Formats: sequence, structure tokens, C-alpha cells
Amino acid sequence: MSATRNFSMQRYWMEKIKDWEPLFAFKGATQTDWQNWYKTAYPKFLELLGDFPEKVALNAEVEYAIEDGDLIRERVVFDSEACMSVPCQVLRPKTMKLDGTNAAIICSHGHGKYGKDPVAGIISTPEHAQDIKSMNYNYAEQMAKAGYLTITPRFKRIRRKTGRIGPFSGQRCLQC
Repeated sequence: MSATRNFSMQRYWMEKIKDWEPLFAFKGATQTDWQNWYKTAYPKFLELLGDFPEKVALNAEVEYAIEDGDLIRERVVFDSEACMSVPCQVLRPKTMKLDGTNAAIICSHGHGKYGKDPVAGIISTPEHAQDIKSMNYNYAEQMAKAGYLTITPRFKRIRRKTGRIGPFSGQRCLQC
């Protein structure tokens, strides 16, 4: 008689969480319930995040800006802490007033093979375009077209993508 075996990580995690309930699960129904829950949950959340880095000057720099249809696409780099810079794609409608009153959305990327680029709608190859289409993954671009300022940063600990075909130049580049 052979043992029942499982090789699926999906099934493994579904079994692990089947009877699990988060320590701070919200079970209320009113705003007062939420406020009371928040008083307990938020300090624990901050504790689990750990220490925040010391503040540094942003030293923001726009490396390039291009018009793309109804959008302005910018590559911006800023310092997030001592010895760490963050590259971003910043998208906005051409008609957006630059007065600081606009709604903005930070658009996080996953761990796909193209990093932050698909989220911003940057396409460098037909395969890249298919990847975006199959997952509806260009949500920063979609939100910018809907009138929002979108910021798509490359997060720390996400390896740098190098040696791809540049999406605008047609040349090989070392874009993150």
C-alpha cells in the first residue's frame, strides 16, 4: 500500500490555513467596533514592521520624461534611506495640473519576470505584451489614463532586471 502524497504547494498552504484564524481578525460591524479593533491591531502591525529607517533627503531626479499618447511617462529615482535609491515609473495624464492636489496611487509589482515594467504598461517584446495582456497587468497605466498620478517603484530585494530590449529606444539597456 503506497502513501498518499502531495506535491502541490497550493494544496499544502490550503491545508495549513484551513482552520487558522488571524490573531487580529476584525469581527465587528460598526465604526466603534473598528475603532476599538484598530487600537489593538495597529500597534501590533507597527511592531511587526520593525524599525523604520532614518529619514533622508529624497534627492528626487527625473531621468527622462516622454509623451505617450495622452500620458506623460517619467522615470524618477529617489533616495529612500541612507545608501538606497529607488527607481520608479511615474505616469500622469498630460492634462493633469502640477499643483500637488491630484490623487496618486502607488502601484506595487509582483515577482514576474519583467519587474515593475508591465504594471506601468512598458512593453519591450511581443512576449512582454502577451504577459501584460494575459494578466491585465498594466494597472498603473490604466489608472493614469483614468486621471490618476501613478507611481510604480521597484521594491528593495527585488533583483534588478538587466540586458532587456529598451521599450522606447529599441536598444539594449540596463533599465531596472
